[in-house]
Parts: sequence; structure tokens; C-alpha cells
Amino acid sequence: MQILIRKYKELDAKALLEAHRAAVQKTAAKDYTSDILEEWSPIVDEKRIERFKRENSVDVRVVAEVGGKIVGFGELVTTENLLGACYVHPEYGGNGVGKKIISKLEEIAREKGLVYLSMDSSLTAEKFYNAHGYKSLEYAEHFLRSGQKMACVKMRKDFSL
Repeated sequence: MQILIRKYKELDAKALLEAHRAAVQKTAAKDYTSDILEEWSPIVDEKRIERFKRENSVDVRVVAEVGGKIVGFGELVTTENLLGACYVHPEYGGNGVGKKIISKLEEIAREKGLVYLSMDSSLTAEKFYNAHGYKSLEYAEHFLRSGQKMACVKMRKDFSL
């Protein structure tokens, strides 16, 4: 399977959000309740797409393509040393897509002079990040837009090690 990692374009928004929803609703369903899953990644409609396009806290966003189809994406907030996201459509999980996304984001972070990345990982993704050198620091709670709490794992990877 040939995986292309490239810079996000606004035209990618719908496909990116559909991959996000599939990953959240299918992959994370074993670790979270349906109300958390639904708030974390609601139905992809025009309102959600427009809100996503206006969101501007992320300064690096890449997408993964297989055969011209967006199958995953990742985000950085470099001003906060934050790995904001890495999601892979469940139909493509286990094929190296996530690894390629993380590798590209880490390459960009290093180019920008970052010496570490941190994140609030889902419980579901903890093992994936551990396998890629991220250390689990503590179990905590992440707040969704509504203020609802979602269990998470605070993680960090130092590049100097």
C-alpha cells in the first residue's frame, strides 16, 4: 500500500472529518461511552465542516492518502509543543498510516526547533504512541467543547533522547 503524506488543503476538510469520525466512532468505541464519542466527533455536516475550516489554533496539519483517498491526518500546535491529533480511518489501521503521519509531524516539529512534543492521548491510542517513543506521564481528564470530561493520558516524547 502506497501512503502519501502531504500538507492539508481546505478542500480536504470533509474527507478529513469523515476519517476522524470513523476513527473515533469505531476505534475508540471500546473505551468511551456513546455520548463522549458523539461530542468528540459529531456527524459530518456543512455546519461542522465550516466550523472546522474556521478553527485556527493548529499551525501544522497533514493528511495521509492511499489511492487518492484521505485515510488519516495529524496536527501540531508548535507554539505549545503540542501533538494535537493523529487519526487513521479504521479500514486502514495497522498498515503504517499512523506511523507515517507521526514521522512527518515529528520531522516538521524538529525543523521548527522543537525539542519535545506533548499531548492528551485517548485511552485507545496510548499503546500506539508508546510504540512510537511517547511516554505515558499520567492519567487525567480532557475537557471537550461542552465541558464534558473525557479520560485521557498525558504523554510526551523528548527528541534529544
